[in-house]
Amino acid sequence: MSYYTQILLQLKDTHITFLDKVDEIYLKDTQKALLFYGKLTYSPNECPCCHMTNHNHSIVKNGTRSSRLSLVPISGLKACLNLSKQRFYCRNCCSSFTDQSPVVNQHSFISNRLKQWVISQLDTTLSTKMISRYSNMSVHSVRRIVKDVARQIVPNVSSELPQHLCFDEFKGVTDRDKKNEFYLL
Repeated sequence: MSYYTQILLQLKDTHITFLDKVDEIYLKDTQKALLFYGKLTYSPNECPCCHMTNHNHSIVKNGTRSSRLSLVPISGLKACLNLSKQRFYCRNCCSSFTDQSPVVNQHSFISNRLKQWVISQLDTTLSTKMISRYSNMSVHSVRRIVKDVARQIVPNVSSELPQHLCFDEFKGVTDRDKKNEFYLL
């Protein structure tokens, strides 16, 4: 079942093991959703705080932290992943940290695949409200994703003029006075 769940959800992280359990739950009393269960664990090579390598059990397991991730809808139903992330404790610097996965960004509960799906819907004629309805996200989350994409594609505009300017003038017919008009290229 774990293999089929991985194929169904299209999550390629090898550190996630899926449990043989899927529940149908109701969100907000009317919205049905599929809830998958998984566990994220691995043995880290070094501490992200002090960068000390893990030798002689300097980094030990320290419980789990569960989070519910939003996934791409399946058969028109919202899909969620209840992911138990392994926590670790570093004996060298006395700090604790949680496993990270490429499936979701740090401090986020929206999967990267769902964000990519929202971005792929931006070239259609759908409004952000309809995209949020189809992706089972809030309108504000969709707008935040749109703003992040817009920041990446904004051209670098400088305040300086280029070395060469090109002007083209012509007689305009829009004015009755037949004044000269020009294009700035």
